[in-house]
Formats: sequence, structure tokens, C-alpha cells
Amino acid sequence: MDESFLTGEPYLVPKAPGSLIISGALNGNSMLTLKASSEATDSRYSKIMQVVKESESKKPQIRRMAETLGAYYTPLAVIIAILAWFFSGEKVRFLSVLVVATPCPLLIAIPVAIIGAISVAAKRGIIIRDPSSLEKINKCKTVMLDKTGTLTYGKPELSSCFIAAGQDPNIVIQYIASAERFSKHPLALSILEEAKSKGIELKDIESVSELPGKGLTAK
Repeated sequence: MDESFLTGEPYLVPKAPGSLIISGALNGNSMLTLKASSEATDSRYSKIMQVVKESESKKPQIRRMAETLGAYYTPLAVIIAILAWFFSGEKVRFLSVLVVATPCPLLIAIPVAIIGAISVAAKRGIIIRDPSSLEKINKCKTVMLDKTGTLTYGKPELSSCFIAAGQDPNIVIQYIASAERFSKHPLALSILEEAKSKGIELKDIESVSELPGKGLTAK
């Protein structure tokens, strides 16, 4: 199963009968029979959504500053509106000042922009835990990324083969791929994909052995 979106590990994780499967993982080519053992609220996906909602409720510095400013700005706007009404004697002046000087755009625009940024990032697989980080992006000079699944696809490919003189590359790949079918090594899949792309038919093998640290052998 592909759990890379949840764990960051790029390799397919083999599952045996009785293994725990994380909600949100993607199945490979095999058929699975699953049994739910937890409530939907306890799922990994639900926990991610909870983090997103909590981050949206947090108030970064710019939002707190806007609310503080609004606490002083609103009474001041009302006082100016009353004075305009008092000196002009026209009710329209009072309403005009309130409409022009309303603090609503100031108080609403900032949280809307923050929630919008968090939502758009979540749709693209980026979870923002602390909204205050959005305020610091323009000051960042260095970015550190986990390359797997971020800068790379996390799927190794066979880029080139160096074959001994006098050997047929296709035959060498045929033998290697035939053995790699039974390997659990993460690089085995790249060799199998190379054989598949070249239309190489795999051979039946026996006596497969893959000891940790000693490599793969087969007959």
C-alpha cells in the first residue's frame, strides 16, 4: 500500500493478514478485504482535518493587531459620524461617515485571507499548522524540505545499465528482473518497470533467497 501521503515514505508497504491499514492509504494492484476497527473520527484523515480547523482558528499577529485597532477605530468612527450630524444638522452626514469609515473590511479581510490561504494549501496537500508562518514567508531566506514526495516523486527509475563486454543487456535485465519479482527491496520495482517497458518476458525461477545485507540470489 502507498502510505507516502501520510508518512512521507515513498515505498509501497506490504500488508499481511491482520496488518493495520492507515486510513487514506492507497492500495496497489492486490485485492484486499478490510475490517473497520476504529470510528471515522479516529482516522488519520480526521486528525488532519482537525489540525486544519485548529490552524484556521488561531490568530496570527496581524489578525490580533487588526482587532486591537478595530477596538479603537470603531468608537472613533462613530464619534466622528455624530459630530458630522451635529454640526451639519443632517442625518445623511451621520450615515455617510459610517459607510465610508466602517471597519468591517479591516476586520473581515485579514481572517478571510488567512483561512483562504490555509484552505488552498490543504487542497494541494500542504498542512499549515501555525497561521503565523504565513506572515514570515516574505522574510525567509532559507527553506528546508523533505525531498521525498516534495522535490522528487519518490519512485526510483533505472536510468542506465553498464553491462560486461559480450553480454546482451536485454538478457541480463531479463535474469535480474525475474529474480527481483520476489524481492522486497525498494529498488526492485524500478528494475521490473524497466523490463516491462522493453517488453522482456520474465523467466520462472526457484531457490530464491534474500538475506539481509547479503543481497538476492536465485536459480
